[in-house]
Amino acid sequence: MQKPSPRERPNANGEKGAVVALLGMAALLFWLGYTRNPGLKVPYFVAYVCSFTLVMSALTLGAKISGRSAANHAFAALTLLGFAAAGAWIAFAPGGPRQCKVGVGSADVDTARRMVDASPSTCRVVFGSGAVVCPLLAAWAIALWWQARQVARE
Repeated sequence: MQKPSPRERPNANGEKGAVVALLGMAALLFWLGYTRNPGLKVPYFVAYVCSFTLVMSALTLGAKISGRSAANHAFAALTLLGFAAAGAWIAFAPGGPRQCKVGVGSADVDTARRMVDASPSTCRVVFGSGAVVCPLLAAWAIALWWQARQVARE
């Protein structure tokens, strides 16, 4: 498989910036979990899972930039499993009610002002649904990864 040239990927610099931003956020979140920062509103292992997910997202985008479709699918599957783990913690973990906010409207500056607290059951249903759907999508990504590996070997 031939890698795309920079001319074929005009937005590669923006995507590289996103990779750096994702890795920076992952490092910060990891550090907050490692130091047991009291401002962190989740258990430290959830911070580690989210940090892992951000790293996998960065690797997914990096594989896309470099034209490695098989690796792209593998990292995407791991990203989706990270999403599922975080959603499962919100939906199914024991403990007090988890809090989340909901908002309806376009993604603009005023959206933050329109956000309202959701009921604990709403948070559990929404994140629980994601915790169920994300592994299904991860299975699909793994199938695509397997298919891309087979094509690359031929």
